[in-house]
Amino acid sequence: MTSQTKRSITLTETHSLTTIQDLGRTGLGFLGVPSSGALDRGAFLRANRLVGNHPSCAAIETTYFGVSFIAGSECTVAVTGALCRVELNQRASSWGVPLALRPNDVLRIGAAQQGVRAYLAINGGIDGESYFGSSSTDLLSGVGPAPLAPNDVLMLGNSHGHAPAIDLAPYLGPGEQPLLRVHLGPRSEYFNVQEQARFLGQRWQISSSSNRTALRLHGSNPLSYQGPELPSEGIVTGAIQIPHDGQPIVFLADHPVTGGYPVLGTVCDLDLDHCAQLRPGSTVMFQSTPTCSRDLLMRSATHHY
Repeated sequence: MTSQTKRSITLTETHSLTTIQDLGRTGLGFLGVPSSGALDRGAFLRANRLVGNHPSCAAIETTYFGVSFIAGSECTVAVTGALCRVELNQRASSWGVPLALRPNDVLRIGAAQQGVRAYLAINGGIDGESYFGSSSTDLLSGVGPAPLAPNDVLMLGNSHGHAPAIDLAPYLGPGEQPLLRVHLGPRSEYFNVQEQARFLGQRWQISSSSNRTALRLHGSNPLSYQGPELPSEGIVTGAIQIPHDGQPIVFLADHPVTGGYPVLGTVCDLDLDHCAQLRPGSTVMFQSTPTCSRDLLMRSATHHY
């Protein structure tokens, strides 16, 4: 940049689970590199749209705890995902709408009040170093930038467009009685009809050990399966693996690329966002359905550019 001053923000408060995320890495499983990327992709896309960014621009993902920063230049920001308090220069501000900041303004995002993960997008995106074509932080493998820390200075890219004149991003969280749609397979034959009914017929509680790698569930009626021992095979995001203890594990963006326990089903792509916002202690049920795709959502998001 020659004629333009470089844009930046300086973090003043953050947490070890605050990371940079974009749409992740694709097609690298054969190298042992997971997809990573924003867990709640719908909220991530809305945040970018609110500030006029391309859908692929990197943003900040928080987990439970918030983040604060000082603006080094004029910028437009938006906060989506988990509901949280937003303060601009120590005064209550707006969540889910574009906010214009001037140099030295201080923005603070509080802890999640509903949901788990919030997204902070800034016009131009976070101009972070790319690893295998993505700036996403993978907390399992360590690929990507380090988790964010106080005093980190984040450079911003050039703005791609103007924020919408009037727009908002309502919270579209999982609700009080979430129902995740699943496509059964590829190892559903390891589970007889009774076990599949047990899986679909009970509420599963979210474990406190859940993270970006997996949503770990606990039920009063664990599952059992029959079949030969499986060699390690490929795992996709949303795969529901059943280990020996019978308690399901739903793999998320930072999942390992292979696993050796049978996969009973896969959470439909459009419902994976709910997995990102489910709190420990809450419960969820599953519903068998034909496979579904995020393609329509992605086409809808990119239509605005």
